[in-house]
This record gives sequence, C-alpha cells and structure tokens, in this order.
Amino acid sequence: MEKEVIGEKIVVYKNLIDGEQIIKDAYALSSKFQLKWTTGVINEGVVDRNVKSCSIINLHDNAADSRDLYREKNKITRVLDEAFGPAMMDYAKTYGFRVKQKEGWEFMRYEETEKFDFHTDQSEFHPCEISMVVYPNSDYEGGQMQFFNYMDGYPWKPVANSIIFFPSTADYRHRVLPVTSGTRYSIINFAF
Repeated sequence: MEKEVIGEKIVVYKNLIDGEQIIKDAYALSSKFQLKWTTGVINEGVVDRNVKSCSIINLHDNAADSRDLYREKNKITRVLDEAFGPAMMDYAKTYGFRVKQKEGWEFMRYEETEKFDFHTDQSEFHPCEISMVVYPNSDYEGGQMQFFNYMDGYPWKPVANSIIFFPSTADYRHRVLPVTSGTRYSIINFAF
C-alpha cells in the first residue's frame, strides 16, 4: 500500500482502485435506475449553490431502494470498502482514531465552474472523526483541494485512483476550487 503524508494528519493512499471502472459503474447505476444527480446540500439539508455547486448520487442504503437497486449499490460499495478499508484502518491506527462505524459512500460530480467553498465536515449533527475522499480521475483542470490551516494553504491536485484521509474537525477546514475544464469526480465517506 503506497502512502504519502502531504500535511499534518493528511495522508494519501495511492493506486488502490480502477477509477475509470468506478465512474462507469456509477453512471450505469444512475442510468439503469433513472437516478437523478442531486444538488449537494450543506448544513442539514440547505441547498446553496454559491457554497456547494456539485451534484451527488448517494451510494448508501435507502429504505425506498428496490431490491435490485440495493444490490447494484452494494456491488459498488463493496468494491470501495474492500479497496479502502485497509487504508482507513492504517490511518486510524497511525493517528489514534477508534473507528466504530462509517457512513455510506456518496459519488460527487463537479463540472466546469462548480466548487465547494471552505467548510468543515464535522458538526453537532454530524460528529464524524475521519473524512475520506476517493479520487477516481484526474483528467480535469482546476478542482484542487485546499486546506485553510495546512500545507501553507497550497492547493493540492488529487491523483487518480487515490484516497485522502484527514481529521473532520474545524482545524481541517477545506474547499474544492472551481473546475475550469473537464469533470472532476470524487467519492466521499466519513468515519465515526
């Protein structure tokens, strides 16, 4: 497992998935079941496209899912869990986190001009400890990740087929800069 520490408690694990296949699987899922890409929400359901303008498909279980949709989502989720579970456990052990559970994966799409302004993943209503972002592609311009307090505020361009882990706390406030060309995909999850 190839890993690189790029900032204090900010770690990238590389070459863990076939990102192109994950993107194809997510699009096949959305097409087969007519899933709509929804606008990303912030702060317990608020939609503000000036803050978060990307689109999302939830890959986690939903009581309204048909049995077939559940099975298809579960296939993608299993691939992600198998690929990134060992990295998550390595990260948690290295930095002293006790992972009790994680949320379901969310597939995010940022098209030209879309972004996600500075935010914190942890809140009173979302008490996560570890943030995880999978990068299945890198064939786009812009869309870098930037930490407010770390890496000297330098924008970081994710590497395809990698995952970044970092604490979810306010100290790790971060953003996604606007995409200037192409489409940026990411798949997010959080551990508690």
